Amino acid sequence: MGALLAWRGTAWLAGLQTVLRGHWREVAAVLVPAGALVVLLVSLFPFDVLVSSAELSDKASGSFWGWWMAPEFAQESLIRQLARLVAETAVLVPLGALWARSVLVGQRSATAQASLLAAWWLGAGFGVIIEVGQWFMASGVSQGLSVLTRGTGWLLGAWLWNRRLVWSIDQWRKTLSRWVWPLAALHLWAVVVLSGLGGGAWRSVEDAVARLSSGELRFVPFYYHYYTSEAVALQSLLTIAFLYAPVGLWCWVSSLSVRHAAWIAAGVALVVEFGKLFPLESRPDPTNVLIAATAAALCVQLLHRFFEPGREVEPVQALPAVSPARTGSAGTVATRASVWLILPVFVGAAAWLFHFPVLQWPVGLALMVGASLVWWRPVWLFGVVAAALPSFDLSALSGREYVDEFDVLLLIVVVIAWVRQPLGGATPAQDRWLGAVLGVFVMSAVVAVVVALRPWELAALQNPDTPLSPWQAVRPLKGLLWALCLFVLARRQHANQLPVVRSFGVGLVVGLAYVSCFVFWERAAFAGLWDFSTPYRAAGPVMAMRLGGVYLDAFLVSALPFALLGALFGKSAVWRVFCSLVALAAAYAVVVTFTRTTHLAAVVVCAFVAIAGHRAFLTRRLGALTSAALLVVLVAMAYPLAISPFASSRLAIVGQDFQIRIDHFRNVVRIGGQSASAWIFGNGLGQYPSRTYWDAVSQAQDGTHKAMHRFLRQEGVSQLQLGPGPDLYLDQFVELHGAGPVELALEARSIGGSGSMAVYLCQKWLLSSENCVVRGFDLKAGEPGWQSFSASIETEALRRSDGWLGRPVRLAIQNSGAARVDIRQISLRTAQGNELLQNGNFASAGDHWSYTSDDHRSWRVLNIFLAVWFDQGVFGLVAFVLLVGTGLVRGFSAASSGDQSSLALTAALVGLVVVSLFDSFTGEPRYVLLLVCLTWMASMRSSHRVAGPVVPAPSMPGKASRGLRV
Repeated sequence: MGALLAWRGTAWLAGLQTVLRGHWREVAAVLVPAGALVVLLVSLFPFDVLVSSAELSDKASGSFWGWWMAPEFAQESLIRQLARLVAETAVLVPLGALWARSVLVGQRSATAQASLLAAWWLGAGFGVIIEVGQWFMASGVSQGLSVLTRGTGWLLGAWLWNRRLVWSIDQWRKTLSRWVWPLAALHLWAVVVLSGLGGGAWRSVEDAVARLSSGELRFVPFYYHYYTSEAVALQSLLTIAFLYAPVGLWCWVSSLSVRHAAWIAAGVALVVEFGKLFPLESRPDPTNVLIAATAAALCVQLLHRFFEPGREVEPVQALPAVSPARTGSAGTVATRASVWLILPVFVGAAAWLFHFPVLQWPVGLALMVGASLVWWRPVWLFGVVAAALPSFDLSALSGREYVDEFDVLLLIVVVIAWVRQPLGGATPAQDRWLGAVLGVFVMSAVVAVVVALRPWELAALQNPDTPLSPWQAVRPLKGLLWALCLFVLARRQHANQLPVVRSFGVGLVVGLAYVSCFVFWERAAFAGLWDFSTPYRAAGPVMAMRLGGVYLDAFLVSALPFALLGALFGKSAVWRVFCSLVALAAAYAVVVTFTRTTHLAAVVVCAFVAIAGHRAFLTRRLGALTSAALLVVLVAMAYPLAISPFASSRLAIVGQDFQIRIDHFRNVVRIGGQSASAWIFGNGLGQYPSRTYWDAVSQAQDGTHKAMHRFLRQEGVSQLQLGPGPDLYLDQFVELHGAGPVELALEARSIGGSGSMAVYLCQKWLLSSENCVVRGFDLKAGEPGWQSFSASIETEALRRSDGWLGRPVRLAIQNSGAARVDIRQISLRTAQGNELLQNGNFASAGDHWSYTSDDHRSWRVLNIFLAVWFDQGVFGLVAFVLLVGTGLVRGFSAASSGDQSSLALTAALVGLVVVSLFDSFTGEPRYVLLLVCLTWMASMRSSHRVAGPVVPAPSMPGKASRGLRV
């Protein structure tokens, strides 16, 4: 070493001093071999070279190498594999850039570029050297895939250097500053997942806290690094350093100091290490907090040292300025004070996601996509919400009702849109009437929530996992509050001439396309696309349809006008063709709901578009085309109804069903009007199922009444309690995956006499079941403790009739007796012992479980106006009528003058009102949000007009385009 330093030490030290002074470009040629040597040495550490033939033979037959992928590497989770490959690529990016700089030193042309092919071969060759070297190390993992990643890293570095004349450091910094919060949120999510907090079994809070005082943890710095191998210690140190170094990048982009970066990284690491107290297979290491702070601080220090503005010595070409018309969000600036609002939202969303019971990766990806779109274009908030309303619904799979994936998405995008809202600009116009009516309606809903929670009984409030809980009032209220948040944001967006209605309409059309495709799959899988004689009613992806209702129908008729007008007036041919196909597919979906009110609503919507929009059609000389298009849609809906025996039978009993509804209305008035306060202020939001249940209990003569359920922990045992009644089913989706016979086992007891229960295994999506296999169990009264039952179920019939499209299978539990049944454990295992059910011990309450019922009338009032009266009283009903009436009157006035946006909004609102004349959707927050949003959008007079009364005025330069054009 001494001889080596004597030979080259002086030159190396001189180069090091040059680098430390910030003039690294002058010695780029020296840094390339130096950096490559460092990467090589770190990759081969701890130099445990194989020297004997036996060791080499063991290595050749082991799992630490592979021509493409080493088995040891393949056993890791996907996120860890991606992180390792990204790290291998990123390490060589600086070397590729330095190499490109060094080979261009002698070039006189400022536009000279390095050869990308040569760059890739250099990186790949360097990767071969590393992988061959690791093959001869006992602890090294060697694989061909890493050669490609290293070649890609070197290539990427050279390509970035070639782009230096277009992308300067200042431009990189400004671009990153625009996306710093979505990128930081993605980085934070990766930190949490890679730290082992993304899944697996968790300890209780008491057990986790006990680890702090049990002496299990060591707070001496580098304690765990000392008591492990050198390779593991170095790998752990570098992993933590690379994991938290991007914190320094985000702080540099945000113009924060080294001290800020250190404290932020230390805070994040402290939270992550504290979270490691909970997983069974993880152990906190306090040293990681020090490593994280040092890595982030060092990253910021290096970036400040070498990449500060003004250090560029080569000319750069400025990027063209982006006009407000291009961004769609003029003056959109996120101040640092307001941006900090996003951090707790992202942390809370990440914590919620890690405990979400199903599809964590797809849900997380959907949240990130929605957040990125709204960050890029804040006005796209309304399109994201509209598209996600019917499609981002997993409640029947997750069992979550109070805070679901749609709520988390709304929270993220609303906060981002608020932070990124246009600053300055026009002041929103005051609409005192609309504000007063909307405010009174919200106030009546808040009063109804207070009514529902009274008399503040602790026992009732402690058990929210039942339809009888007073907390059910929170669900429709949150839909109303989300609509109010969107209203506040939309006022400023409208004032700055941003296309709120266009964004919302595009989102509805995209959601309608998804719903229609889903209905096509459902019909093809269960009944056949063109088999209209089978009495199968489609439910689509709308999970609220598990209790019947018109939730799917409400979305179809509210989105259909936007598809029709998009097909007629879309700006591009592609969008017109897309909307035309979506409108025809939606017509099919409307038909296969086999709901007479929905068919009537669709006809009314088409007629309204033709009558109220005559001026818009005449203006563009599209009267004949419009009539033809609407005629095609109507024929597409009418033909299947005309040939369907099932539809004919439904139409034949209209009078009988009308009388049933009249009797239902009388019963609702009897139950809901038992006091003067109930008449005025209502019975409480979401309390109709509870009130009808207790009324049925009091009216029952033979002890039978509507069934109900609840999840609770009693006597130290988590359990499901099923009340007597044959019309309620608790079910869960099951993945058979070609399993043969399965073994069903459960532990239950009967309360209040001998009872019985049945377990079904059926092909079922939400409403109709087919090919069911049933097992019944009789529970004896008076037997102490829990009774155990088991049965074998043959699944061949379920698999044989599955079809090539695949039919989902659900397990359902039913109380078929006259006594309450408590279940503390249910299991469904294959012959190999694999468990097919999730949360079978109900330790996580209702996670993975949902409920369906054959008695649809006991879950909601079959008229929206009567439903509002029942929940909110006359006070709320008057406010609701004024709110909807304002939207209809103002919307019709604007639509009659040729305003396409008002025409679509008002037609959608008319369709919703018609659909809800003989049903209601006020108990579902998503559809409360849809109704209120359509109402205030239609009520915002001229703010969304896109065309003049007769002739459209030419668009002014610099202003965003308006209307239903894409």
